[in-house]
Amino acid sequence: MDFPFFKARRLRKNMDRLRGTLPAEPSLELPLSGEDLARCQRPVFLLPGACSRRACLLFERRLGRDGFFVWTLGVGGLSDRLRRRGIEEMAEDLRAQIDRLRAHYRLGAFALVAIGLPGLIARYYVKRLGGEQRCGALVTLGTPHHGSPHFTSGLPLGRLLSRQARQLMPMSAFIRRLKMGPFPPQVRFVSIYSRADRRHPFPCCILETDGQDNLFNLEVSAATPQEMLVRGDIYALLRREIGLGLGLPPLRARLVQNQEGADDIDPDSGVTL
Repeated sequence: MDFPFFKARRLRKNMDRLRGTLPAEPSLELPLSGEDLARCQRPVFLLPGACSRRACLLFERRLGRDGFFVWTLGVGGLSDRLRRRGIEEMAEDLRAQIDRLRAHYRLGAFALVAIGLPGLIARYYVKRLGGEQRCGALVTLGTPHHGSPHFTSGLPLGRLLSRQARQLMPMSAFIRRLKMGPFPPQVRFVSIYSRADRRHPFPCCILETDGQDNLFNLEVSAATPQEMLVRGDIYALLRREIGLGLGLPPLRARLVQNQEGADDIDPDSGVTL
């Protein structure tokens, strides 16, 4: 027989576990300390899409320890998907949120990190809505830059006919328009992808560089974009690309004491030997 106390404790644990798997919520105008304001000189905007809150918090903690300040923006998340909004509309929302934060905190150059679908939103914002004026780096993880067969197979007719699903079909009219013209040369644009990604199979996430020296493709072994966000070795790639886009010096290794008492590399520092 379960007493009410044990039932309540079990319910609280289940709710905590559920919160850790829900998509991250946006964090916009926050009360900041003096140390936080100093870190605002290295702003990073994270567009997590359907990534869990737990994965986003780990990413924010790592970048915070390396001197960055991270805002998690909800553009392209669950609510946008349920409303079936077009990518252009979501990109307009992204511009409005970033402009508001830049005005409020007087931000300089920033980096964009986008996971999955929000990578196309961020790409449209930088290329078509003037984002290149302040964005130094755009890094996407598991973003289907050519569209994806995932949006055409096994979908009910109502969703298949929605504007968002049509835009994400392989080589849709939206994808073709987005590829027209060169990408802004002052923005470092990096696509991190995996051949093990079953949702958006290779080569959906490959960028066509067209001879531009600011476009890069980095292959990793992770199977899902969420795994890309939490793995320490992939964080090292992310941190390096963000730093190169913002013109920052290479990250110094942070040493910790190992079991034998000798110095070792901190696995969360984003630096590998």
